[in-house]
Amino acid sequence: QSVVFEEAWTPAPRTRPSFRSSTTGRWPLQATSARTIGSVMRANGFSTGGFVANIQLAPQLGFADGFDVWSYDNMADGDIQVDRTLDWLNDHADEDAFVFLHLMDPHIFYEAPEPWKDRFTNDSDRGGMKEKYNRWDILRMRREGKLSERQEKWMVGRYDGEIAYMDHQISRLIQAVDKLPGKTMWIFHTDHGEEFFEHDSFEHNHS
Repeated sequence: QSVVFEEAWTPAPRTRPSFRSSTTGRWPLQATSARTIGSVMRANGFSTGGFVANIQLAPQLGFADGFDVWSYDNMADGDIQVDRTLDWLNDHADEDAFVFLHLMDPHIFYEAPEPWKDRFTNDSDRGGMKEKYNRWDILRMRREGKLSERQEKWMVGRYDGEIAYMDHQISRLIQAVDKLPGKTMWIFHTDHGEEFFEHDSFEHNHS
């Protein structure tokens, strides 16, 4: 069974305030003093584990409150994060457990592992662009008329490759958890999306 919320909106286009809301049920500023979902679950007898790969979720920022384990490894790939999560779940297979897993993969520079990296694009679209670039490089190139539609397509293709890789890792996680004893409730959500010039901007957190 499932429920899909088709009109769920993030309270901010960036990680920290967005997750403050999603882990407390409060608006971002109110959330800084609110109990986290980890605290609530642990108080109700659950073992609690968190596995994150974003500096905005570093333990000193309060997101780790209420978690027995909070593993922070900045920019770790999805396969590493899923392996760590499964190791923890297997160790707690006979307990009520709550897991918070954050995957970082679909973020700039969009360099998914093979074979996902160029699944949706190719070098002819790339047009000599560097493998790594920042937001300011892209906006400057666009302002100066040096960013072609094919190059924009190349970036979007690389982003789609990251999403496909992340979907693969989530599928691997689901299949493994389905083999564990007990019942499982899944909640899938995102803290923000990525902007590809829909509002004349690029990346996220800037419009």
